[in-house]
Amino acid sequence: FVKEKKKETKRFVFTFRWRELDRSYKLFILVSFVFALGNSSDVFLILRAKNLGFSTISTIFAYVLYNLTYALFSFPVGIVSDRIGPRKVLASGFLIFTVVYLLFGIINRSFFLWLLFPVYGIYMAFTEGIGKAYIAGIGPPEKSGTAFGFYQTVIGLRTFFASLVAGLLWTYVSPQAPFIFGSAMALVAGLIFMIWGRRKC
Repeated sequence: FVKEKKKETKRFVFTFRWRELDRSYKLFILVSFVFALGNSSDVFLILRAKNLGFSTISTIFAYVLYNLTYALFSFPVGIVSDRIGPRKVLASGFLIFTVVYLLFGIINRSFFLWLLFPVYGIYMAFTEGIGKAYIAGIGPPEKSGTAFGFYQTVIGLRTFFASLVAGLLWTYVSPQAPFIFGSAMALVAGLIFMIWGRRKC
């Protein structure tokens, strides 16, 4: 006389409404998109090192130094972010990127690369994980998956276009042009984030 109860099957319906997303999140997407337009693949850093006369071995060591700096600074920067908030840390990261990319564009001696590569690692520590923490802290928790997914989509699309633009600038303008362009985009993004973000966030 035992009967199995019929289980209700929930039908999944994908919905995405831009207007329902948090205003602070929309601002961060805009800032990320503007910043990302000038943030081309790290391959261009390697090409720039070779362009300035670095040997293959020296380029590898410089890139290892960048990764080592990134790893060493990530933990203390995370602690700072917990204390002062991720928005200030991210804004600082945009500023660091602005200066580093500008210097990558204007230097003419390879010696300075030994300083620029580790500072670029500091920029990564200020933005990579902190950006995800910032997204997690804005908007309703039930939409966090959508927020992360849309953010990664934007970043993925920009990687292609940013590198395409950088390649065109490198080929038809000069090897310095992609970095000066990237520095300008980072400066604009940082100003938007600091000025408008202060009002909205």
